[in-house]
Amino acid sequence: MDRQKLSCPKERKIMDMEKRLNSLKGIGILACIAVFFCHFRLAFAPDKMLWIDSTPLRLLTSSGDTAIRIMFAVSGALISYDYFCGRSYEEAPADILKRYFRLAPNVLAAHLIVYILMTCGLLYNAEAAQLSGSLGFLDVFNDFVPKLFQCLREAAFSCFLMGESSYIGPLWVMTYEFLGGLLVLAIIGLCRGNRTLRFIVYLIILSVFSSYYNYFILGMIVSELCAEGSAIKWLDSRRLTDLVLFFISLFIVSMLDIDDTNKTVRILFGAGLVLLLMTMIGSSWAGRLLGSRTMLLGGALAYPVYVLHWPVIESFSSWLYIRLFSMGLGHRHMVLIDLALTSILIAAVAWMFHTYVEAAGRGAIKYIDRYMKAQSHDR
Repeated sequence: MDRQKLSCPKERKIMDMEKRLNSLKGIGILACIAVFFCHFRLAFAPDKMLWIDSTPLRLLTSSGDTAIRIMFAVSGALISYDYFCGRSYEEAPADILKRYFRLAPNVLAAHLIVYILMTCGLLYNAEAAQLSGSLGFLDVFNDFVPKLFQCLREAAFSCFLMGESSYIGPLWVMTYEFLGGLLVLAIIGLCRGNRTLRFIVYLIILSVFSSYYNYFILGMIVSELCAEGSAIKWLDSRRLTDLVLFFISLFIVSMLDIDDTNKTVRILFGAGLVLLLMTMIGSSWAGRLLGSRTMLLGGALAYPVYVLHWPVIESFSSWLYIRLFSMGLGHRHMVLIDLALTSILIAAVAWMFHTYVEAAGRGAIKYIDRYMKAQSHDR
């Protein structure tokens, strides 16, 4: 009975923090949507300026690189959090293998779709670029003869380890997403429960290197602070302070022009990003907004949305843009109609990928879990 009384507060604390961390999943889908909006805009309205571009909301419309950095930080936080809350460090090696099966099915299926579209001549990006003025961006992708073996090799191997993205341009991020996740798990596996050693490793990496991998480390720092709990509790008890810090960090992250060669800018942006994520996790309003059922569903679709949005833009969106242009519609109406229908199609296909394609990866992960449990039982 006493043991139950002692464990309940800890369990409640973990459940409360996991509920708060749902905000990160909401942030993940917002970042993916931002990348989609940025690519869509560059493809079909490259020279159009919006009032929103001079406000922090530009993060959702014209700051694709910033959104990608946020995605990496969110990945680092979500991958590492369970370990900092008591999950066995012995599971880290198996999670390295499972990481591949979480990412690979969507990439493989999307590559095969692009191969079929290219073979059948159903990519209209070059023609659409001539009409939209997106020369040097929309028209430069997939300008080669597709080969099935090359496509499969990229999807299964070189996309993750070598950064090759000939068939789906924005998937250059997969090298960072895959190897960045492995970096997180490697640090967890090597340092295990030694928190001081982990922070020394964080400091060394952030001081010596200046790459996208740094954002996985920043995500781990957010995860560490959340698991420890005092920072979240402090922010939760000072809601006005939390709100002020949120707007300050949002301004830094959204308005600062990132320059990785400038150490001062890099440090300021990184600190702003950590503070932004912490204030959103610590605030009740962000939890209600970003942790809602709709946002959680969006978070589940974030990864397939990212993988699929560019093939849809090159095929359906470009085809529709050409057809709307031939009808003589005004450019604003063309872009809005195209954006609305493209968004619906991407959401529908992403849901199908999440439901059916990712099932293969989930099956492989379950097999790995059963194998590891059997090995552990034999010992």
